[in-house]
Amino acid sequence: MINYIAKKVYTTSKSFKNRIYNHFDTPVLVLAYHRVANLENDIFKNAVTPQTFFNQMKYLRDNYNILRFEDDWANKEKKSIVITFDDGYEDNYTEMLPIIEKLQIPVVVFVSTANIETESDNWDYELENIVMHGNLPINIHIHSNIINKKWEINTSIDRNNFFKEIHSILVEKGNYEYKNIIFEQIKSQVQYINPGKNINKIMNKQQLKKLSMSKYITVGTHSVNHLSLPTLTYEQQYKEITDSKNYIQKIIDKDVNLISYPFNMYNDDTLDIVKKCNFKKGAAGLPGAWHENRNNSFTIPRNSVVNEDMDKFIKRIHNYWTK
Repeated sequence: MINYIAKKVYTTSKSFKNRIYNHFDTPVLVLAYHRVANLENDIFKNAVTPQTFFNQMKYLRDNYNILRFEDDWANKEKKSIVITFDDGYEDNYTEMLPIIEKLQIPVVVFVSTANIETESDNWDYELENIVMHGNLPINIHIHSNIINKKWEINTSIDRNNFFKEIHSILVEKGNYEYKNIIFEQIKSQVQYINPGKNINKIMNKQQLKKLSMSKYITVGTHSVNHLSLPTLTYEQQYKEITDSKNYIQKIIDKDVNLISYPFNMYNDDTLDIVKKCNFKKGAAGLPGAWHENRNNSFTIPRNSVVNEDMDKFIKRIHNYWTK
């Protein structure tokens, strides 16, 4: 009961502050998408269907001012929306691009570069494929400096809980070394056959180049390996950010000065690096609206979008302005 009351007080206080900010400073609402695809299984809740995405974009275009992420948002006169995409999946090119060009909506796509020239998944989808579709033993044991635990896998719920716990640990603590150790241990205990066709591919070079040529698209970086940046040393973070930036620039022949942080996580080192490397803006994951006198340019709050019916979507957008 005490926790409930405390949470209620915090939520009410935050809502009250947001309404005050909205009264004195017209906000910008930044939406975070990942995929536009019809996925049979979407454990990360990252995908919206093409029809849903079209409906959402048309509603936003018809009812709000839509800004480019890279533009100066000062002195705006009405409520505004910004559309962002993380990771750079192939469906951003095949499904998202035709829709936003038809509706003439600007979008920024933040791309992780490690798998642009491969048929491999980002590590989190690879983990999903192995754990959720492999033949797991009844007992599985993972041991490293960040975890030493045994799981009993008897049901689909056990499997799902195991996946979520491992994924959470890797997001919060999984640097290069620990991620590789945990993956090796899981693979040694799980019988897994690659399903063949990869529905989670990142765009290839040609697709990324063509995407960047659209006047409605801006490309930013999302690091190389899609690791949580605060788990890395300063030098490792610097390499993740600059290698990705330089790689994308060579492909699209344009300057890359926008970034979103994998899993929306960053620390003081991250912010120091992006400033030294002349980035213009950075997208974080704190929910809420952006206010000129409240937020800085390197921790811009964003709000995740899920695949839901339009009534819920419209209500959710409306609530961002009022709560």
